[in-house]
Amino acid sequence: MMHLNEGNITNDERQYRNFCGLLSTYRPNVDLKTISVKKTSKGNWVVFDKDDKKICLVSRAVLTDELVDARKIRKIEDE
Repeated sequence: MMHLNEGNITNDERQYRNFCGLLSTYRPNVDLKTISVKKTSKGNWVVFDKDDKKICLVSRAVLTDELVDARKIRKIEDE
């Protein structure tokens, strides 16, 4: 396993780690494989747990469409 440092961490990895850190302040033991996200009208993201209970609201500067797709985070689409 490669050790990450400032010279070899990608912006995507840094952004994902920021998102994970933010999420852990709300739910320290949340399983990232069980969360889902829904985009707000302003482009931010509401994060839900496995029981569809709201965890938090995350800025579009922290969580982007590209990051959601790259990390295969489940999206809730408007109906």
